[in-house]
Amino acid sequence: MGAGETLVALISALSPDEVNIGNDIDLTIGDDIDVGDLENSELSVESGEQGDKLLIEQDRCVIYPDQLQGDEYALFNQLAREIKRESGSVDRTIEHEQTRALEATDTVTIDDIVGFFDGIISEHYLSLLRSSLYLRQISENNHQYPDFDINEEKRELKDRYGYEAYYVAHLASSGYFDQDRYFQNLHDVLESRTGNTPESYRREFEITVGEKLIAVFVNEDDSTYEVEQDFRAAAYKQQRYNLRLDFVDICGFGSVCQSTIDEFVEELEDQYPTVDYENLDRGQERVVRIYPATLNNQL
Repeated sequence: MGAGETLVALISALSPDEVNIGNDIDLTIGDDIDVGDLENSELSVESGEQGDKLLIEQDRCVIYPDQLQGDEYALFNQLAREIKRESGSVDRTIEHEQTRALEATDTVTIDDIVGFFDGIISEHYLSLLRSSLYLRQISENNHQYPDFDINEEKRELKDRYGYEAYYVAHLASSGYFDQDRYFQNLHDVLESRTGNTPESYRREFEITVGEKLIAVFVNEDDSTYEVEQDFRAAAYKQQRYNLRLDFVDICGFGSVCQSTIDEFVEELEDQYPTVDYENLDRGQERVVRIYPATLNNQL
């Protein structure tokens, strides 16, 4: 399937009231769509909060991915890969593997999580979250798609959303947005307290994510000194912004990262004997939750 056919499939997946068609173009939604109607149009991707999922005019076709849901979003990602393949920037075998992986994702689970946050976080973060959840599912089944390049996908997210995309992808991979986990629980707590507004939650969410305050994700090439600096920065900013967040998780996969985390914790205990921390059970991911308040303000 080429980019034109995929675009047609995406349009066909939308109901008529989700496609904004200009007065100067004759286009039928459904089986009668002719890709030739769009061949002279400039295709662009934009952020939109007006409810339109796709805008078609005589000289342009605009897609709003942050408005797409489930299979619609999967088709959008497939379209992006088709365009890159046809421009020669993506290997055909890898593109096929990526499409296969996207088609196998559990869109119901993703929609449930995204649906919880819809309307309470910005469209920017909502779209980034959806993309990150797709990557998490594919990464968890990467043995089925050996040619799928997760790192390349993360780089694409960075190009689209900025460097915070890496952090959101890590948070999604570790489950922080899932049911009964921190960000959903925070919303329930704030909602139950008198005087808190949706803006209160959005502020806490954007500061926590944007300033990287809830977790430090350890890479294989990180030293204990680098982990310590990231931890200190997160703990200091928590105090500065006066958030409800009272812990910093140190997370890592693999034996190298686990050894780095263990060494960091030992050094932290030597410096601050009063430090309180706990080991969390997250399967193969090593996670140590540290409570900065127990350092007696010695940061």
